[in-house]
Amino acid sequence: MKTMDLELSYPSPHATLPGVADHLRQLLPLLDWLALQGLAVENWYAPAAEAGSPEYPACPPAFAGHAPTAAAIAVLHDEDAMRDDDRLRPLALWSGEEDGAGAFLLHTLGTQRYGEPCHLLLQSQFLPQLEQQDTLLALVSALVQWWPASRVEIGISSPQEEDAGHDENALLDDPLGAIWMRYLPRVIDASEVPGSNRLHAVHAADGSRLGTLVLAVDTDRFDPANEAHRQAARELAAWQ
Repeated sequence: MKTMDLELSYPSPHATLPGVADHLRQLLPLLDWLALQGLAVENWYAPAAEAGSPEYPACPPAFAGHAPTAAAIAVLHDEDAMRDDDRLRPLALWSGEEDGAGAFLLHTLGTQRYGEPCHLLLQSQFLPQLEQQDTLLALVSALVQWWPASRVEIGISSPQEEDAGHDENALLDDPLGAIWMRYLPRVIDASEVPGSNRLHAVHAADGSRLGTLVLAVDTDRFDPANEAHRQAARELAAWQ
């Protein structure tokens, strides 16, 4: 099994936090894109902080008919009340599979008032299409159309093989400690980055240049067990 981790940061456009329903709707372009990869919009759920209690017997579906559900809004409103913080709102969704193919999404909105940026974390497992270079290039190109990203980073990791009597050299010891891809919103020259990286220009819909995606290894799939891949990824992770 491999896990894909994607992190995106962007300056907040919000003076104050929007309503929960508006926050959910902000995620629909990404969820529509992920639906093309097999993760249907109606199969995303809002994990309740008190799931399993009589009040929240199960995590409610986040969307029905492409609209936020009343149950999900209620859960997230209650989480807002428990958190009582008008600076940030972390909104988590998951695709309803704990042991099979699925994904987890955490979208944290910040506010201009407090100088807090916004963050997006997307994690997937058992979804080989989200480990493929062409698919991830298309995903990054789409993400930066929806949000003015100041940085996007993607890593591919494998769990340690505990039942095989050995580990895999502690692959990717810390989250995103080894980066396969990094996007920055500027033109980057090959002489600026370490190793033999592939540089992929990213453009807006009108053809204007948005930035550059740097690949540590120009391969269809990153292999965390390949020492050359891992070393190139560590070098990219260390590059600023």
